[in-house]
Amino acid sequence: MIFEIHLRKRKLEPAHFDLGELANSADGFSGSKFEQAVVASLYSAHAQKTQLNQTTLVRELATTRPLSTAAELEADAVGNNCYAELEDTRKPQWDMMATDAGYALV
Repeated sequence: MIFEIHLRKRKLEPAHFDLGELANSADGFSGSKFEQAVVASLYSAHAQKTQLNQTTLVRELATTRPLSTAAELEADAVGNNCYAELEDTRKPQWDMMATDAGYALV
């Protein structure tokens, strides 16, 4: 359904496209990412002086990174960075040595 909306929004007839193939090619995409791919493929078709077709749209979907993947990669990077900072704060800034009276900083 989302494919039809974005195609019709740009005066394209969804019946001219294999929506099943587009759905498979857009696994993990949000509606806005699919819209981005449609717009980018329209620019590509215009640059090639052709009408937008299935091949151009599928090619653009293949080169567009789904937001879910991009967000996952960013979350991993942020998480790894936070973990590294947390590890730095856990490193002792001094050493403790047991003495008869308790502990002493060395």
